[in-house]
Amino acid sequence: MTDLIISPTWNAPGETLRHTWEGVLNVDQFRWLVRKDCQDHLRMAHAEIGGRIVRAVGMLCDEMRVVGRNPNLARQEGQEGTRTNFQIIDYVIDELLALGIRPMITTCFIPAVLSGGSATVFDTKSITSMPKDFAAWGRLIGELVQHLVDRYGRAEVRNWYFEVWNEPNLKGSFWDRDTDNEFDGLYGTLWTTTWRAIKKVDEGFRVGGPSAARGEWLQGLLEFSRREKCEPDYIISHVYNNDSDPKNSKYSPFIGSQADRAPDSPNYTRGVVRGARKILDDWGFKGEVHWNEWGTSWFPSQPLREMPQEAAWLCRTMGEVGQLGTYFGYWALSDIYNQVGYGRETFHHNYGMLNLQGLRKPAWFAHMLLSKLGDKRLPATVANGSEDLGTIVSSSPSGRQALVFASQYNDASTRTNHRVRIKLPSRPAKGLRLWRLNEDENNILALWRGMGSPAYLNADERGYLQSQNKLTACYPKEVVVEEDAAGCWASFDLPAPGVALLEIPE
Repeated sequence: MTDLIISPTWNAPGETLRHTWEGVLNVDQFRWLVRKDCQDHLRMAHAEIGGRIVRAVGMLCDEMRVVGRNPNLARQEGQEGTRTNFQIIDYVIDELLALGIRPMITTCFIPAVLSGGSATVFDTKSITSMPKDFAAWGRLIGELVQHLVDRYGRAEVRNWYFEVWNEPNLKGSFWDRDTDNEFDGLYGTLWTTTWRAIKKVDEGFRVGGPSAARGEWLQGLLEFSRREKCEPDYIISHVYNNDSDPKNSKYSPFIGSQADRAPDSPNYTRGVVRGARKILDDWGFKGEVHWNEWGTSWFPSQPLREMPQEAAWLCRTMGEVGQLGTYFGYWALSDIYNQVGYGRETFHHNYGMLNLQGLRKPAWFAHMLLSKLGDKRLPATVANGSEDLGTIVSSSPSGRQALVFASQYNDASTRTNHRVRIKLPSRPAKGLRLWRLNEDENNILALWRGMGSPAYLNADERGYLQSQNKLTACYPKEVVVEEDAAGCWASFDLPAPGVALLEIPE
């Protein structure tokens, strides 16, 4: 057992702690937003983890019926033309706004009648070939944006974000052409056409990109867009920690040890975010920076993602680089998902912070604990700490908070225990609270496994798990408050991997 001794400077003015892990929510594809259960998940996210914006690719896929046949002309010979139809988009946005959530308008993918090729992505066969006629693409985007203004009002839409495509640097996935010089080729044309179509409706609308994987293409987009006078209003980037294989990530911006580019390093995300921040600072970019997809793994099935390892790594990473962006939108909100097959088991190692039934996984509770932090980060002296064993200390008008993480990035079998001692500002009269998240506490998967890991939950099983799936505090029985010559201390155990949050009221 290692004693972690934390001595905060409670009376320090502190530095602003922006809750960048709040705000952006990711849903796999726009088609799922019509589902009641997906809307229920968004309602939970708005209430519990600060979700205010939802991003979902595929807004313009054929299933959304944005461009299709006119049924009024279907039986009239020679009148088989297509027309635009925004009814499904309107329904979704209406429901989102009723929840208090705004949409991010993702200008992808390509309707079949506009496509210049046959490349597709996902099991849903979303078309990723470029438009055969960019002028027609520009007209579609312009018509969509004008429709949004007419329906929701210019003042409201100015609060929204527009995103140009998704991960165009991934040839064979979201792009069917070579990507070495795309700013002088098709991506440049796609960017300028889309940017200009949106800005023609309102120059104040916010357009972002390049939405590239591994933090790539930032310098290329800034150089190209400044030359062509179509600069992004905000930057979008993605990073998954296991995308660190040097064969894939050789173009990634990176600050840190080259050893951290190895696939088993927990530090790749940190290095990419720091490297991207330097590029943007060097170019004098002053706009918002959105990390709209991030997490430990891009694999569709990854067991560690549903374990406390993910929660602890998530908190550690936000403590390291969370202030270097405007938003960090974890991928993804829930297991309502179908890129390489639709999940069956109650927990099947998918991306979601919620499972199909809306059960909260450890990553969800990590977001809840992070959001209990205050708006000022305070300095703290840490004895026996490390990169994997550390703290974020904060203050708010209602009190002080100390979040402690014990991260074990890869090892799912080894458990250790740490004794944490936190120096208090004074002896608390009442109201001290402790939350812990680990293999046994605030971990719904432990209860599910205890039930025999049923793939399909019956009504009783679902009801029981939902009744137990609340973030539960463990004070007072797990916390010892004592005094010595140095002051007053709160002590508790922290199993690793895991996270704990001590809340100290004013």
